[in-house]
Amino acid sequence: MTAGSKFYRRNVGLMLIASDRRIFVGRRVNQPDAWQMPQGGIDEGESAVEAACRELWEEVGTTKALLLRESTRWITYDVPEALRPGHWKGRWHGQAQKWFALAFTGRDGDIDIEAHDREFNAWQMPQGGIDQGETAVEAACRELWEEVGTTKALLLRESETWLTYDVPEAERPAHWKGRWHGQSQKWFALAFIGRDADIDIEAHDREFDAWQWLAASDMLERIVPFKRPVYEAVLKEFADLVR
Repeated sequence: MTAGSKFYRRNVGLMLIASDRRIFVGRRVNQPDAWQMPQGGIDEGESAVEAACRELWEEVGTTKALLLRESTRWITYDVPEALRPGHWKGRWHGQAQKWFALAFTGRDGDIDIEAHDREFNAWQMPQGGIDQGETAVEAACRELWEEVGTTKALLLRESETWLTYDVPEAERPAHWKGRWHGQSQKWFALAFIGRDADIDIEAHDREFDAWQWLAASDMLERIVPFKRPVYEAVLKEFADLVR
């Protein structure tokens, strides 16, 4: 099976090895019996090794590691068919992974699995990267499930243009290993047709630790400052939908 198979999502896995040859594993949020080595998807335009470096920071909270070896092939696994609707909206049968062995060069105190979640004490609307071979609207539907835990929404409108924001230069090393200056986003307005009970931010790999409904007029002050111009533009373009 190749990494480009339409049935498998491209992904990287990290074997982080301590000086005494022990291997780092983490317990998945809300799955007390599920432990795994760090892993994650490869963003569009990103190489496998770049994704590995990003995931090292996002999942382990450290950059103190040296690359030892890369797997010679892509290794695949299948999600049981009955569970696929809860993974990537059933778009993939499983994942094709490129694995990397890394030597951990720090101390236990240099590992901080909450570092990425603490980067900004701020609120935001759901967002996420566009996977390779995925359209913007397909990514929006996937992110709705992965971040909000629901499919109960109807597409109302797509933004006319791509909106960009820059991450402050001093903070870029913690974002995508400094590879990007910021993000270019296509925004979608959706009508939620469910109930609050249909929202489950723990349904997938948890992205948020809390959620709430806010009036458009109250939302901007909660948004991290460097993203506010984009939010102002989004609210202006979709103003008739949220008055």
